[in-house]
Amino acid sequence: MYNPETRKTVTTRDVIWMKRMMYEKKAHGKESSSEEENENRDSDTEEEEDPPTNLTRRRRTKRVRFAEHLEEIAHESDRDDETVEEAAEEDTNETEHNEEEAIEESTNTSDTRARGRASIPPASRSRAGRTLKPTERLIEQMQARAEVSGITAADLQYMQQMMDHLNEDDVQADVMGVGAGVGGGFTNTTELHVLNYKQAMESEDREEWKKEVKNEKNRFDTYNALTPVKRNEVPNGTKIMSSTWAMKRKSNGKLRGKLNLRGFEQRYGEHIVSTSISSPVTNATTVRIALTMLALCPGWIAVIEDVEGAFLQGEFTDGEEIYIEVPQGWEEYYDDDTVLLLNVPIYGTKQGASCFYKKLVKTVKGKMYQRSPADPCLYYRWKEGRLVMMLSWIDDNLIMGYPEDVDQFRKDIEAGFKCKFEGPLKNMSAAKST
Repeated sequence: MYNPETRKTVTTRDVIWMKRMMYEKKAHGKESSSEEENENRDSDTEEEEDPPTNLTRRRRTKRVRFAEHLEEIAHESDRDDETVEEAAEEDTNETEHNEEEAIEESTNTSDTRARGRASIPPASRSRAGRTLKPTERLIEQMQARAEVSGITAADLQYMQQMMDHLNEDDVQADVMGVGAGVGGGFTNTTELHVLNYKQAMESEDREEWKKEVKNEKNRFDTYNALTPVKRNEVPNGTKIMSSTWAMKRKSNGKLRGKLNLRGFEQRYGEHIVSTSISSPVTNATTVRIALTMLALCPGWIAVIEDVEGAFLQGEFTDGEEIYIEVPQGWEEYYDDDTVLLLNVPIYGTKQGASCFYKKLVKTVKGKMYQRSPADPCLYYRWKEGRLVMMLSWIDDNLIMGYPEDVDQFRKDIEAGFKCKFEGPLKNMSAAKST
């Protein structure tokens, strides 16, 4: 049973009782002694005229076991003062005992492995016999795991903190950070909700939204994101997908509309591969360490470099061809028999974030910067004894170091992407810094 106050799973007395009833543990000592008694009973009753049959013996054994169950149930009911925590602790001790027995059993199977038979540790198999495989972490998929050799104690402690996610401090920090980036430009928080195209055109700001729709068309044209194609030129059997608008008033009062592909319509193998559906962001522990270094180095500065239209600056890496219908509000720019071929992974595509991340890593490494083996979104370089580093959170980049090194890092990023300089660090990803 899950307890939301303690965020722990508590094993109740009913679960323990059912587990003992359904999965009774076999006591090796009792079995051996009972076998000896059965042998003695067999030897003593050989000369009897009517010896008990095997069926009779099994019935007697079942009665004894059933009586033992009744005694255990009565014993459990008498212990009214036992708390749920004590029962859970008892069940945990039984689990540890079972694990120790499983380890001993796996040790005894060394002869079987010597004969060439595949051996799987007991902990890697389910109760039904299926093989359990550990989930591959995203940091391992991105080939950013640190090598075991040469790691210091500080590195191990750092990576352990990264693995201990969803602890109480992080959750509390997330709750405290809600609304930290809210500014002015609105009278009610309902104005910050995301609207679709129809809702935006029915609102009082429809004229302003029409201008934003045109601005989004200009942004797509700037990055050559779409290619018009006649419908009869599309290969047979190709799925033509649809799009939707996400239109929102930002906290500073600015209207922002984004055209998104309906990614749930994509087909695996045709529009996407399974290894390109996610990308990492920097870890909270890395951010804390970076801010601590900023406080300890009086000559350092911290600035924010934002990549404009980040997904529109990504690149397809697996040869995908995705066609979409003409979006709402853009009908005046295209003919009725025209569909659009995507040249870049626009917002809403499942591989959009991964494609942009791969291009960012390629650009940064091309400028002779290194990527941290512990955090795949931490990039750094040592130059004449000075350290400069950058943390990436999708399209928001925090650059820290001495002023001349930070300026050079900015130029290297702007050489590969169209960016907007946000100035000194004040907020990042809607989290304010004071």
